[in-house]
Amino acid sequence: MAITALPTNYNVPPQDIAQYTIMLAGEKKIGKTSFVAQFPEHLIIECEPRNAIHLKCRYIDIANWVDFVSILKLLEQNKGYAKTVCIDDIPTLHTYCTDYICKNLGITHPSEQAYGKGWGAVDTEWQRQLNRLHGLGCGIIYTGHTKTVEEETRAGRKFNRIETYGGAGCIRWLDAKIHLWAVMLFDGEGGRELVLSGDDYIKAANGLSESNFINQFDQKPLRKIPLGNSAKEGYETFIKAFNNQLTITPKTHAHTGVKPTQQNLPVSVPKTSFLIKKN
Repeated sequence: MAITALPTNYNVPPQDIAQYTIMLAGEKKIGKTSFVAQFPEHLIIECEPRNAIHLKCRYIDIANWVDFVSILKLLEQNKGYAKTVCIDDIPTLHTYCTDYICKNLGITHPSEQAYGKGWGAVDTEWQRQLNRLHGLGCGIIYTGHTKTVEEETRAGRKFNRIETYGGAGCIRWLDAKIHLWAVMLFDGEGGRELVLSGDDYIKAANGLSESNFINQFDQKPLRKIPLGNSAKEGYETFIKAFNNQLTITPKTHAHTGVKPTQQNLPVSVPKTSFLIKKN
């Protein structure tokens, strides 16, 4: 249908986290899938078969790109089935897409096609099908694993940075689509925390900080929030933070009573456990 008129009203940002697109990154087995399973009316599209078998959740295992496209068709035919759809994990799904295109072109790697035609075909198929996913009108959560890379300043100082693992095409596409890029870390006290806003040492970004995730202590955007020791506790704290109902002071996490440590302060340096020493 052709567009016949321009908008006359300003958009009102939704006050429902399930209307946004989230990237949830973290190391393996830190609890990303368990956290997603707390979202109501969810569907987890599991690219790591049987990874969610221990959870009380709605999930379906997939092993290739055709499986994913088939699920998209079912979701389009049953709109309203899921309030949140999770792709667990997004780099693996991108590999499925790449394998599918290579098979159709009769090659083993996209680079075998001259002038970038192979990668261009991957990008076209990837964008076409993922745009269908975003057209469902529900919340989207992508998960991915983190990696530590060594960076160097102009002055020659080297430091480590935590980023999300994935091919360049996958990450580039995500950068344009994500509203909240959050990184889940261990907090050093047996629990976990969620970094909402990154710095030189962690890639994270909060595009919702204008009206959500506001700290009631100082009315500034939250840089990170504690998730506690369970998926349920973490989800409840996350929703409170989104709804601007969380108060975190420099002295204590008001809702948990956790005393301050270096891990509770704003993220400025990477934790020792995440550093990789180069030989």
